[in-house]
Amino acid sequence: MTVAPAAPPAAIRVHPSDDVAVAVRALAAGETIVVDQVEVRVATDIPAGHKVALRAIGAGEAVTKYGVPIGVATAPIA
Repeated sequence: MTVAPAAPPAAIRVHPSDDVAVAVRALAAGETIVVDQVEVRVATDIPAGHKVALRAIGAGEAVTKYGVPIGVATAPIA
């Protein structure tokens, strides 16, 4: 029996407490991806290597990547 290889993930969460994941490939607006059982509908085109939010983040709220705050959202992120 031949088993097809699993497709690579669209994005990877670096640390379990991260609010964002890193796009492994370019993501198109309207595309739905799943990262660690979190389903996300991509709102805008996201180039490979850039971040995609895994939850709504309010303006002024810290953004966590690598398990630590890396900055503050300057505008709401859906």
